[in-house]
Amino acid sequence: MNNTSSLVETTLTDSSPSPVARRILLVEDEESHARIIQRSFERHGGTFELTVASTLSEGTLALGGPAFDLVISDWRLPDGEGFDLLKDKPRCPLLIMTSHGNEQIAVEAIRAGALDYIVKSESSLVAMPNIAERAIRLWTTMAARDLAQEELRIADETLRERRKEEEWFRLVVEAAPYAIVVTRIDGLIIVVNSQTEKLFGYRREELLGQSVEMLLPEPLGAPAGWKMKAGRELFGLHKDGSEIPIEISLDPISTSGGQFLLVSIADITERRKAEEHLQLFQTLVEGVQDYAIFMLDPEGNVISWNE
Repeated sequence: MNNTSSLVETTLTDSSPSPVARRILLVEDEESHARIIQRSFERHGGTFELTVASTLSEGTLALGGPAFDLVISDWRLPDGEGFDLLKDKPRCPLLIMTSHGNEQIAVEAIRAGALDYIVKSESSLVAMPNIAERAIRLWTTMAARDLAQEELRIADETLRERRKEEEWFRLVVEAAPYAIVVTRIDGLIIVVNSQTEKLFGYRREELLGQSVEMLLPEPLGAPAGWKMKAGRELFGLHKDGSEIPIEISLDPISTSGGQFLLVSIADITERRKAEEHLQLFQTLVEGVQDYAIFMLDPEGNVISWNE
């Protein structure tokens, strides 16, 4: 047994350049096994920073410092099991070694989060640098795969949320009691509701991709002035060429896909007719010279009269 309580860190390099040293933590209480593994790394010729600990507590202490690329640990340690090294620690690849190889131990090692399981033998201890390199490559590949899967999951979730938002927007637009048109900043129509079809006489497919000027001949102005035009009265153009008195409200919409314009259009034909009738009535009343004419509200109060 190695009763040394301190950690041993060795930098092993060869003459060939290497961009980044691979940091490996070896936790082994058998001093003879630890020496064989150290010598095998020295002979390997790669670039490693090998830190050697002999107990679980020493290994745990080492893991509290800079991150390791790989942890190689004996299964049975004087103060615990190698599985416990990664408890409450940043995720790191772990190779478990044991002198007693059986399938049950292998299953337990993998379930506990180990990357692989190694049966101790003279050949496996000597080949530990090659085993470590393969383990690091495997871990890197798995990490890249997991990252790609996580990015794909996030993308799918984002797409589902966006589709939900688009569906809610479509439902709100369709439920509106007035015509709604959404255009790009260049004025091309990308969304209309059924009230738009009803008001202007076009089918939806006839409007999508067309300029909003086919419905609203009067220019709407630059984006900077859109918000100031709420409640503006003008004439829309029906498919049959007739003019429709309308009131529009403009609202800019900024999204990740760009800036758009939401046009809310209310048909004010009946209001215009009522105003015209009222104006005609007022003209007729004012034209009467021989009689006094006044108007009462339902409660009998005078609300209007002629000269």
